[in-house]
Amino acid sequence: MKDAVIVGGGLAGLSAAWRLRNWDVTLLESGSRVGGRIRSENRGRYFLNWGGHMFAGGKTATNSLITETQTRSSEIPGSLSAVSMDGKLLIDGPVQSYPFRIPMSLKDRASMIKAGVKVSADVLR
Repeated sequence: MKDAVIVGGGLAGLSAAWRLRNWDVTLLESGSRVGGRIRSENRGRYFLNWGGHMFAGGKTATNSLITETQTRSSEIPGSLSAVSMDGKLLIDGPVQSYPFRIPMSLKDRASMIKAGVKVSADVLR
């Protein structure tokens, strides 16, 4: 019998597997790769980065895990935020201005602004 079964090979599952590395553990992953939503896709001269693989560094739990597992991390040059919609690519200016600069319906624009205000309020809290 296993000591633990971990469901999901995303960052949380991989972190749990590392913490339990001295146990008899099985990690179950339904996808064709581990990493969960963490991935990068090449789009011409740009990369789309999905998931939480960008982190604040310094004295964070993520940095501790990276150090402990001897995983290599590197700085990502250029803009860490951009949006592409209907063929228009925005890579400059404040992220908060994106809802006003990309083509979308008024309803979608209002929804995006509302979500942005909620995230900003949570960050301030």
